Amino acid sequence: MTFNADQTMSFAASNGPKQAPYKLTGMGTWKATDKDLTVVPAAMQLDMQDRVAKMRLTPYIEKQVNVPQTGPVVWKGEDEFICTKNGVAQHFRRVR
Repeated sequence: MTFNADQTMSFAASNGPKQAPYKLTGMGTWKATDKDLTVVPAAMQLDMQDRVAKMRLTPYIEKQVNVPQTGPVVWKGEDEFICTKNGVAQHFRRVR
């Protein structure tokens, strides 16, 4: 996930071999406080070979577009934090 200074963001995610392989890319906006991070996906693209799985996942993905997602942030130094949303901890580390 890339957070830009103008409060836009982009992201790319893929899963491991235990699930149907996929790649999810997107863009949106973000805002943060000392305690929380909010991301708002503006567009997302799901790419996967399994058409049946894609048909099942696409409605879920589409429901996330333009929906703010906020989670508490725990800082682990200047360049690293953990944000937990829906019980899932996401680790972020600045790449320089």
